[in-house]
Amino acid sequence: MPETSEDPYKLDGKNLRRVRPHIRNDIQAQQMRIIIDVMTSLILVALIAVVHYSKSTGWLFFMGVISIAVLPFSLFGIIGEFIVMKRHQRRLAECDRRLRESAENQPSSSTSNP
Repeated sequence: MPETSEDPYKLDGKNLRRVRPHIRNDIQAQQMRIIIDVMTSLILVALIAVVHYSKSTGWLFFMGVISIAVLPFSLFGIIGEFIVMKRHQRRLAECDRRLRESAENQPSSSTSNP
């Protein structure tokens, strides 16, 4: 049976100052993937429009038919990447919150030195 943890962000026991840049990089990578998925979907829609308005029966028609089949998967990809990006953003916010709390709980070292 898998161990249940109270930390859904998996940040317990980790150095938050070292984890935070990696989470930010993950968010940037997800944003790039979303942009790529949107551009791919726009290209597929353009191919479908070209096939719809042209009477071509060659390779362009074949590409349009393939585009009709691939477009739903591309749209689901956008939704999935967006969900993963939001999860990373929540994890980054939790990391920032924990860093703020740890900074507030630490006593200032400037008053202890004479």
